[in-house]
Amino acid sequence: MLRVVKQADEWVFDRLSQLPLELQPKFMDYEDGRLTYDFIQGYHPTQYGKALDLLYRAWQQYGPGDYLPIDKHAYVSYCISLIDRTEYLSGNIKERLSILIAALNTMPLSPVRWCHGDATFHNMIMTGHESGKLIDPGDCRGLPCRELDEAKMLTSYEGFDVVTYGAPQPEVFPRPSIRPVHLVLLASHYLRLLHHNWPGHVLKFAIDRINEICTNAHYWVNL
Repeated sequence: MLRVVKQADEWVFDRLSQLPLELQPKFMDYEDGRLTYDFIQGYHPTQYGKALDLLYRAWQQYGPGDYLPIDKHAYVSYCISLIDRTEYLSGNIKERLSILIAALNTMPLSPVRWCHGDATFHNMIMTGHESGKLIDPGDCRGLPCRELDEAKMLTSYEGFDVVTYGAPQPEVFPRPSIRPVHLVLLASHYLRLLHHNWPGHVLKFAIDRINEICTNAHYWVNL
């Protein structure tokens, strides 16, 4: 059996272990900073709806009452600190992005019982027509909610996986339902990308999308 071995923090192992068994990678082990699991034979989804179906099963996995706590202030503060430190955005875009991020404090969010945190299509593997596995969760930075994961999937829908990994073009239909909160969180995901060690063409993709979202934001939020 082929095995996948990755450097990972222990919370990554814990997060994956909390998934329903049908969504977990098989034979998971964690030791000395290394996460090991069986190689998953399959393919990354190209349709937003297929990816959403996998996540929906994870979001709703436990009984009522045990939703993860949401700390909007922590997420907003974290993103504002990234805006202050970034060198890739103009002063005008930084100002607009700060207003958008701050608006999260007044936007309703949907609590979940499990959150991926880095829900690109690349971090999902379809093993059948409706079955699949979730891998490589990310840090939710205090905002474990449905909209955080939905917005991260939008990066894949917009072509991030194509630019970054050479993945197939995502299917355009059916179109995802997008609300202002998704656009704010989408901009925040691209902002977070700017502070990781991505190649220049990936950073350009993220910068262009931040500029576009901030430039058009006056249509759906007061700036």
